[in-house]
Amino acid sequence: MIVYIADLKKVDFMHWEDMKNIYVLTDIQAVLEKLKEIDEELLNRQIKFKNFKVKNIDEYNSKYANEYHEPLKRIVFACDELTEIFSEENKVTKEIGTYLSRIARLGRAFGINLILSTQRPDCKVLDGQIKSNLDVRICGKADPILSEVILGKGNTDADSLIPKDSQGIFLTNSNKRFQAYFFNQKILEKEKQGVDNNEYTPNN
Repeated sequence: MIVYIADLKKVDFMHWEDMKNIYVLTDIQAVLEKLKEIDEELLNRQIKFKNFKVKNIDEYNSKYANEYHEPLKRIVFACDELTEIFSEENKVTKEIGTYLSRIARLGRAFGINLILSTQRPDCKVLDGQIKSNLDVRICGKADPILSEVILGKGNTDADSLIPKDSQGIFLTNSNKRFQAYFFNQKILEKEKQGVDNNEYTPNN
């Protein structure tokens, strides 16, 4: 798996920069160029899957990954705060929006996924086409209006099902409530060391 993280504030993910297969993008032009590359890879995989008559990345890798065909890696593009990208409307942000929309719509079958986060889930930051194509939407404690914006029309459960004094409790658009992990700096350093030494497992 390869992970690209857009961190336009430049400080939130600086400790992840040296981790294996994780790349932190700290300016908007770098974000645009990387999304162009990911979009090209998406189109290449579309052609490849059509030629090999497979429907998704798992089927391709299980049938055709061998000494002649390298397995395809999953690609994740993550953005911690979309407002940092879409705070201004210009040619660059429009291009970024176009790429994100296509990846959201088509990427999953080809092993290309998005993780997008914002404290302002309105249409100026996250347009309806992108949001409607995100399979999983997650909301923290929110008032009824914001709950509906994130989880879907008529779903105000982020207001009623998450206690006001809770920390790290979230709700999905399928109404699954869960407790998020807490990562402090010591944990991150341990994970980084494990990844660098090829010793990482999800249970470490």
